[in-house]
Amino acid sequence: MDRNRNVGRMLRRGWRVLAAGFGLFCVVLPGWPQPGSAQAAAKAGPQEKAEKPKRSSTEEEEADEKEGRDTGEAKTIPEKKLSIDEQYVHENLEKYLSPTHMEWLPDGRVKLSFDFGDHKEDHESIFTPKVSKDLKSRFRWSVRDEWGGWWGWGTGSQKSKDGSGSPYWWGGLRISNEGSAHLNVWFLDDVEAEINYIQNSSSSPKQIAAVSFTNKDGGSLASKFGSQCALLSSGKVQRCSGTFEPVTSDTGIKMKLVVKGGKFEAYRDGKMKTSMDYTKKNFSSGRVGFVWSGGVGSLIHTLEITGTIDAKKMAEQLKKGAKR
Repeated sequence: MDRNRNVGRMLRRGWRVLAAGFGLFCVVLPGWPQPGSAQAAAKAGPQEKAEKPKRSSTEEEEADEKEGRDTGEAKTIPEKKLSIDEQYVHENLEKYLSPTHMEWLPDGRVKLSFDFGDHKEDHESIFTPKVSKDLKSRFRWSVRDEWGGWWGWGTGSQKSKDGSGSPYWWGGLRISNEGSAHLNVWFLDDVEAEINYIQNSSSSPKQIAAVSFTNKDGGSLASKFGSQCALLSSGKVQRCSGTFEPVTSDTGIKMKLVVKGGKFEAYRDGKMKTSMDYTKKNFSSGRVGFVWSGGVGSLIHTLEITGTIDAKKMAEQLKKGAKR
């Protein structure tokens, strides 16, 4: 009898140990809900998602590219099938413009860069009006005494005209007093353009020095000194956003304009300063150029453009054979 009682006690003790071990296993097993968790979650209510900060169109593209690198997945863009007009533009645009560099991107956009420091004769007729050699012209090549210091921005490859080899003294296109000049290429409103701009005089809020996207009627979307967005009509400001930031005499800035999807943005030295909306039907097509007024005296050393060509207009212009 005692033996049976001892066996019973041992069995009951074994069952308690087994139950305790199983309970411990349930507690530490990943993914198992803890007691009361459902009730706690119900009391807490749904969590609100944090609002993401707004980013510029350029920042969104850069974020997409970074995400692709982080995940190891390349963001592939399918080759665009070309229309007859697009094919004609592809075959003839480089000869027409003589750019310093040109590249067709997989999505159909073109990337163009121009270095005006060498005063290439081929670049004189790619603008309207043409680049002049007349010292009285408001749009002409710079001369030695007008070259601007670009301290800290030199690439080390640009030599001065006197042969000294200084990488920091650059020439280019000279703009003065007031006027406008546009590259003879038609783009859709999917374009960005950046210039290396050197101010040779003092600057003021009443002046305009801008890289622009101008339609056939003379209306312009402009990045004014890279710190303001301005809607211009025949060179006059109609609307403006952002704050004027002066440019010190004989120093340079990078001035950029981005136009896409009913919004345009102004960048200065790589930072977006402001943006503004525009009416898409009024700026469905246009040319990249420069607009200035208020007695400015400045240099434009380089121009870089990435955008979608208006193939129909551009093919017609190329077939005419003239650059104006």
